[in-house]
Amino acid sequence: MKECANCLYRHIDGDQEPCVTCDNPYSNWVSNVLQYKPQDAAFPKGIGVQSAAGVKYDNGKPQWSLLPFRALTQVVEVLTYGAKKYAPDNWKKVPDARRRYIDAGFRHFTAYATGETHDPETGKHHLAHAICCLLYLVAFDLGEHNDKSNSDV
Repeated sequence: MKECANCLYRHIDGDQEPCVTCDNPYSNWVSNVLQYKPQDAAFPKGIGVQSAAGVKYDNGKPQWSLLPFRALTQVVEVLTYGAKKYAPDNWKKVPDARRRYIDAGFRHFTAYATGETHDPETGKHHLAHAICCLLYLVAFDLGEHNDKSNSDV
């Protein structure tokens, strides 16, 4: 077994072909990390499988790419409008906020359900406004309204 002089890959027996990362003229190059056996407790399950394709262990992790980003942009635009009208993070300071954001969310949803798609004041989708209200409620449940780490961002 030889290590490639140009990268962190190792050659295992086989025909003369380029290294998979730097074109050294050897075959069967695999990452040093992939040389470890799956039962080695220091490495995630599946390590040891040799593959010409890249490997990324992200099963079970949040898939941010599933978000509908055009729709999410409407939500961020509503948040930006509110930050300009009131103040950034004003939602954290509203008295009786849970009840008031539940009411506001229902007002926006009811307007949408009865045929009005966009808020007359902002021009943004009523459901984007309702989503903001729901996000605030989730944030309250998670204790984010008390989180000082987001201030001055």
